[in-house]
Amino acid sequence: MKFQLHRRTFYDDHCGVDEALDEPGVTGDGLVVRGRHWILLDTPDHSSKMHRPLAFELYHSPVLSFAPLNMPIEQYRASYNTLYSGLTRSLPDHLNIATLEQWTGKSLLLRLEHIYQNNEDTTLSQPVTVDVEVLFSHSLRLYS
Repeated sequence: MKFQLHRRTFYDDHCGVDEALDEPGVTGDGLVVRGRHWILLDTPDHSSKMHRPLAFELYHSPVLSFAPLNMPIEQYRASYNTLYSGLTRSLPDHLNIATLEQWTGKSLLLRLEHIYQNNEDTTLSQPVTVDVEVLFSHSLRLYS
């Protein structure tokens, strides 16, 4: 298996561009490429069950943020709700919330996406129906 992320050559290596690939970058030391690569090995029938959830986990991970705490943690926990879920139940494994954003005033735009293609998986590619009116913990008026 050949895996090439980035290459730098000081002369034409006759691999396609007919010129040297010398990009010095800002510092002059050459471009530095960093990343993480995941290789999943499975049968074609089962690979989508692995790579779809993992892709969402890797690319849509939670954003952690911190602020100074000006009171004891016990007082903070007693004064504020530290756990919240806007959903009354989990979404099916083959659905993802693609968009949930404020639209106008008190209106929200919600887009759900089915993350599996037709015939990609015998179970997870099947159509799914979700009752959005009971999905959220707060009452919503729906406009379609």
